[in-house]
Amino acid sequence: MTKRPLRPLTEISSVDWTIVDRHWVPYGDAREVPDLLRQLLSPNGEMRLRAWARLTPIIHHQSSVYHYTAEAIPFLFDIATRSDSHKLEVLDFLCFLAEYPGPREYAPNKRVRDLLLAGLEAYISALHSDDSRIREVAAAILGFLPEAWSDSAIPLAAAIATESNVCVLPTEIWAFGIMVDADRPTQLFESLFHRHTDLSVRAVVASFLLKWAVGSVDEVFVRTVAEGYFAQIMGNFRIPCGLLEDSLHSCALGGKLLQQINTGRYVCSSSR
Repeated sequence: MTKRPLRPLTEISSVDWTIVDRHWVPYGDAREVPDLLRQLLSPNGEMRLRAWARLTPIIHHQSSVYHYTAEAIPFLFDIATRSDSHKLEVLDFLCFLAEYPGPREYAPNKRVRDLLLAGLEAYISALHSDDSRIREVAAAILGFLPEAWSDSAIPLAAAIATESNVCVLPTEIWAFGIMVDADRPTQLFESLFHRHTDLSVRAVVASFLLKWAVGSVDEVFVRTVAEGYFAQIMGNFRIPCGLLEDSLHSCALGGKLLQQINTGRYVCSSSR
């Protein structure tokens, strides 16, 4: 595991932002980045929010990254060390970068991805945060970096074993499932399914069990995923990446229930 790519803000003037600014910026000027990064250190949450609103479209516009995006990332890692509030804001942004990597043949995409992977130690450490929001976003980042599975699968498994927050656990299970997908740990996931009663947790687990099923599928898993998907579109909880909808497409009963949900004809079990 490589050392996280932290660079102290005191070195920000050593970057020639006028040189990296030769690339097109759709919503701003790269020369604004140093001041915006400094504003992210403000103890005033409103000021930080405004700085993020200005910074984000400059360095990450519609899933596009630029050479100066990579220049900014090491300074963001430094900002993340200042407080839990700063850490959450930075990890939220890095999560967006991880989710939409773009083609690696484009040099800025490759450099940004390499920097995100170099920060693996920071995300794994964040799995132990007292702040449940930090644990959740850290798990999501790991899920979006499946090429790092050999370093992150075991820490994610340990996090799942000790996690008590049912808002965080689905994301941790999703990320772990992505990591071990090729191994299809059906027995482990069946154990998780029967151990937990929360719908969001059971729905995520069941979606992987449907994906890994060989031959006939367990109707209980299908209906659990359908209940979870219905709750998700009603805004009752958040699960990453369309996982539930994709798994319902994998079998005939799931497709039928999905059609009922999407056409307003589905009746959830609690209403029957």
